[in-house]
Amino acid sequence: MRLAIISSHPIQYNAPWFRLLAESARIHPIVFYTWGQSAEGAKYDPDFGRKIEWDIPLLDGYEYRFVKNMAADPGTHHFKGIINPGLIREIQDCKPDAILVFGWSFHN
Repeated sequence: MRLAIISSHPIQYNAPWFRLLAESARIHPIVFYTWGQSAEGAKYDPDFGRKIEWDIPLLDGYEYRFVKNMAADPGTHHFKGIINPGLIREIQDCKPDAILVFGWSFHN
């Protein structure tokens, strides 16, 4: 089964779960990250009030794609921070059997 997973950015407590799914013989996950700017290293996190860079690998062991975010002010700190016009096409191209969307509250 091909499973498309939509998440805003790599998150430390999801990465191990994605790797575990990828090890399964029955499920092939493909994670679509919608805030591509988050791949560029340490980022200021308004919730933590400082720059954050995790010390564990967040992108190892599973298939993922960063989808271009067209938001004028990219980020998860406001409703219009995640805008991905190409997301639907990317999901269609991978032909998933199911889609899992993580906690969505963005314009996208």
